Amino acid sequence: MEEPSVRLVGFLFLVSLLLPYLYINICEPSWDKFHGFCYRHFSQRLSWEVAEQHCRMLGAHLVSIMTPEEQNVQEILCNYKEYQWTGLNDKTIEDDFRWSDGNPLLYENWYRGQPDSYFLSGEDCVVMVWHDDGRWSDSYVITVMMVFSRDLIL
Repeated sequence: MEEPSVRLVGFLFLVSLLLPYLYINICEPSWDKFHGFCYRHFSQRLSWEVAEQHCRMLGAHLVSIMTPEEQNVQEILCNYKEYQWTGLNDKTIEDDFRWSDGNPLLYENWYRGQPDSYFLSGEDCVVMVWHDDGRWSDSYVITVMMVFSRDLIL
């Protein structure tokens, strides 16, 4: 007869293999699903730093946009006539833009002449400009914008 500890280890191994399939494609209530990620718009106006912290408290980050399709879904899900923060920033090294969730910069949708670091200081974070088809512009970290979070579906 098998030892109980051997059966328990076998059961836990099986559960660990099946767990990702049990939860796939499920987002928390009030989050929208698209291509394996959950998205949520928050109408609070927050600075970039506070917005990123807010998203992290929910287990997410400010939105990173990896493809043109994802850019389009942002505009559909976020049908607000406001500027929206993204997770893209060059806070560490000027002109070296990186997503706050660590994803590589594979897709870009800059507004004409952007990024420009217009005042040569502080335009380190990127917003989607709603009245220009969601194109991106760099902006000041302390500017107050609406928040859009992105989280990987477990």
